[in-house]
Amino acid sequence: MANTAPINDHSNYLTISVNNSEPCISDQSDEKMLASVFKKQDYCRVELKDFVFDVTFKIVSADVYFTGTNFNGVNKGQITSASLKPIKTYMDRCAAGTIVMFDNVKVLDPNNEIRTIQGASYVLF
Repeated sequence: MANTAPINDHSNYLTISVNNSEPCISDQSDEKMLASVFKKQDYCRVELKDFVFDVTFKIVSADVYFTGTNFNGVNKGQITSASLKPIKTYMDRCAAGTIVMFDNVKVLDPNNEIRTIQGASYVLF
């Protein structure tokens, strides 16, 4: 199973941003996304935001929490690569009012070391 998605197709994956090689989400707040767009995602990736060099972080694993619309309480899934396939059953239930949180995101950094970075939250509308 490959850990990467096709580089040229940006329409089918979520992005967790890393600024200046320090772990963080793009603006430290919830990202808003159409539920229909979220449900079409196949992969997630980590990008260095505003960085001039081409640096690659590969997703090793993440815990993914779903709550809000169509969920009773909090439901937890897990991914073990960039593929979102293991959580597709949860993703299919998402609708406006669902909140999705990627937490405990582990990545393989350019030095081949596993790091835990801050995750991302999506509020679907």
